[in-house]
Amino acid sequence: MPLYASDWSAACGRTALEAVNAANCSLMNSWGGSTGLVDLNGAVVDVPCTTINTQFDNILQGNYTEIAGISVDLCLRFCRSNRLVQKTDILGRNIQVMTTWLFPFIILVSQLPYETESFSYAILSAFLALGSPLLATYSLVITALNRRYIFHRFRDILAAAKVANPLLRKRAEYAATILAETQQVPMRACQEDNWLSSLICVDKNTDAFWEKVKDTLAKNRRGWTPSLVTQVIAALLSYLFAYVTAKVDTLDKDTRETGLYFATSIVWSWMFAVVPAAIWVGTQVKPIDTVFTESSAYREESDIIPQVQFGLFQATNAPSLLGASPFSHLNLYTLPTWMSFDVLGFERTRGPIFNFARRHTSLLLVHHVSTAFEKALEESHMKNVAIKNSQSLTPFSMQKPLPQVPSFARDSTVQGQTSALFQNSANEAYEMQPHPSVPHSPSSNQDIASTSATELSPLSATGISPFPNPTLEPTPPMTYPPTTPATATPKLCPAGSADTQRPGLVAHAVQCELPINTRLGVFEKRNSKAFPSSTTQAFFLAMTIALVHQWGTTGAALYTAYATLVVGLGCRSGSYLLYGTLATVSGALLVASSILSHDFMAWNEERSWKRDSKDSMPSSMLWRRVFAVLFRWAGIFFAIGNAVWLFTFSIMEDIGFFQNCWCQGDLLESLRRGYLWSHWIPVFAEGNISTEIYGVMTRGFVGATMVCVLVVSFFAAISYLTYSVKCRLGK
Repeated sequence: MPLYASDWSAACGRTALEAVNAANCSLMNSWGGSTGLVDLNGAVVDVPCTTINTQFDNILQGNYTEIAGISVDLCLRFCRSNRLVQKTDILGRNIQVMTTWLFPFIILVSQLPYETESFSYAILSAFLALGSPLLATYSLVITALNRRYIFHRFRDILAAAKVANPLLRKRAEYAATILAETQQVPMRACQEDNWLSSLICVDKNTDAFWEKVKDTLAKNRRGWTPSLVTQVIAALLSYLFAYVTAKVDTLDKDTRETGLYFATSIVWSWMFAVVPAAIWVGTQVKPIDTVFTESSAYREESDIIPQVQFGLFQATNAPSLLGASPFSHLNLYTLPTWMSFDVLGFERTRGPIFNFARRHTSLLLVHHVSTAFEKALEESHMKNVAIKNSQSLTPFSMQKPLPQVPSFARDSTVQGQTSALFQNSANEAYEMQPHPSVPHSPSSNQDIASTSATELSPLSATGISPFPNPTLEPTPPMTYPPTTPATATPKLCPAGSADTQRPGLVAHAVQCELPINTRLGVFEKRNSKAFPSSTTQAFFLAMTIALVHQWGTTGAALYTAYATLVVGLGCRSGSYLLYGTLATVSGALLVASSILSHDFMAWNEERSWKRDSKDSMPSSMLWRRVFAVLFRWAGIFFAIGNAVWLFTFSIMEDIGFFQNCWCQGDLLESLRRGYLWSHWIPVFAEGNISTEIYGVMTRGFVGATMVCVLVVSFFAAISYLTYSVKCRLGK
C-alpha cells in the first residue's frame, strides 16, 4: 500500500535520506560505492556516513549546500509509485491551485470568436481554437488584411468618381462596409434575373437596401461589452497575480513547483491576443442570413413596391453556394463529394475561425461587386459629361464631337455599353424621345463595336440618338408583369422571360458590365487576375504572424519548463512541445485542405460552364479532391485531440500528477542522452536555486508577454489604418 503525501518532493527527500542513513556504509557498496546523493550539478557526492547522520536535518532543509538532491536511481528505489504517491486533494489544495493557474483561462474561452450557425459548430470552433491557436490567429489576420483591402479597393473607386452620381457613390461606400462586415459567412453575389446590377444602379436602393443593411450590420457588430471587458481584465489580472505569487514563492521550498505551475499558464496566454483581435476585425453576434433575406429592393426606378432581393446574400444551400439564386431548384445543383464527404469543406461554415477557408471566395466577391460599381460610376461620369455638353449645343451644332472623356470611361464608350438610364437622361436634356432600339446584349455590343467610325455620328457612337428617326414607327409602351412584394413568396424568373428582358434591367447589367441574367463565378484559379497581386504576400504574412504567436507563447512555456532545474526535456516540457507541434500540424492541414478544395471547386466550376461537357477528371484534380477531404478530417482530428490534451496536462499539473520520479527527473532527457540514470531530482536545495528558477520564469513570462503585445499591436495598427481609410470614403 503506497504512502500518500501532501508534498511528494519533501516526502521523497526524507524517505531517501533516511534509507541512506539507515543503510550505513555496509549497504553503500551494493550501490556501486555511491549513496545516490548529488550536488547542484547532478554529480554524485560521496560523503562519510557520519556526516549524513550529523547533518540530517540541515540536508533536509537545504542548508547543507554540498547535497542538493538524489539520483533517479535512488528515487526509483524508495519513491516510486508503489511506495509514495502525491495526495490528490480536490476540495483543498488542488482547487486553490486550479483557481489560480487554470480557471481564469477557462472562463476566457467563452469569449473566443464563435458566431457559428449552431451549438455543435460552436463547440467545434472552440476545439479548433484551443487545439490550434495558429489556425485562429491565421483566420483573424486574413480577415483583417481582407478588410483593409476592401476599403482600399473602394477608396480608389470613389476617389475617381467625385463628379459622378452622389447616390451611386454612396451605395458604393455602403457596399464596402457590408463586404467587410460579412466575411464570417459565405457571401454570394447573383446576377440571375439581373438582380446585382439592379441593386447597384437603382437610386431607390440607396436607402431601401444598402443603407438599411449597413446600419443593421453595424448594430449587430460585436463590441467591447461590459462582460467581455470584465472577463478579459479578470484573466489578465489573474495572470499577473500568478506571476507575482510565483515571485514571492521563490523563498519557499515549493519554488520549483510554483515555477512549473506558471509555465502551464504561459501556454494559455495566446488568448490575450486572439480575443481583442476578434473584436477589431469585426464579427457579427446575430445571424447574417436574416439581414439579407428580410431585406427588399427595387428592380427599377419606376417600381412602387420593393421585392425580395437575391443579388447579395449569404449562401445556405447548394445552388447559392455555387453562385446561383438561393431559390433555384435544388436538383439542378449538387456539391461535389468524395466518399460522401463534402469537398467544399469549411468555406460554407459560418464563424470567424473558418474565414481561412473563404480567403479566395471573399476576394472574388469583392472583385465582382467593386468592378460593377466601378463600371457604373464610369458610366455616370460619362453621362454627366454628355449632358453638360448637350446643354450648350444648338440645332446647327449637334454634330460637334463630344469632349474627351476620361480614359477609364473611353473603353465602354467605344463598345457602346451605355445604359438605358444614360440614354433617357441625355434625350430628356434634348427634349426628344429616345430612339427605339432593342436592349443591349453581348452580341449587339460586339456589332456596335465592330461598326466603323464613319458609320456612326459622334453622338450615336455613345448610344444617344440626337434626332428621332422619321422612318420608324413609334414603339408602343411595354407592359411589365406586376412586381413581387417583399412579403410574398419569391419568384425566380427564367432566362428569356418578360420580366428578365425588361429594357431597364438589361440596361443595368450593361451599365455594370455584368452578364445578363446568369450566375457569377464563385471560384477562380488562384493565379487569376481577379485576385489582388498581394494575395500571396498576405498569405505569408498571416502565416508568419500565426507561427510567431503560436510558438512565441508555447515556446516560452517550453523554455520555462525545460530550463527549470533539472534542465532537460521532461513530462511538462514534453507536453508543451507535443501541444505546439500538434497545433501547427492541425492548422497546416486545415489551411492546405482549403487551398486544395478551392483549386478543385474552381476546376469544377469552369467545367460546369461548358454545357454537355464530358471531359474526364485529370489526375491532379482527382488527388486534390481526395486530399482536400483527408487533410480536413485529419486537421479536425488533431485539433480536437490537441484541445483535449491541453486541458489534460493542465489539470495533471495542478493535481500533482507529475510528482513522480520519472517526471521530476526529466526522464525524456535521460532517454535522449541514452542513459536512463543520467538525471537527478532537486529535493533538498530548492531554496538555494530559487534565484535561478525565478530568472527562468521571468524570462518565459516576458517572452510570452512581448509576443502577445506584438500580435495585439499588429491588429490594433491594421484596424486603425483600415478605420482611417473607411472614414475617408465618405469625404
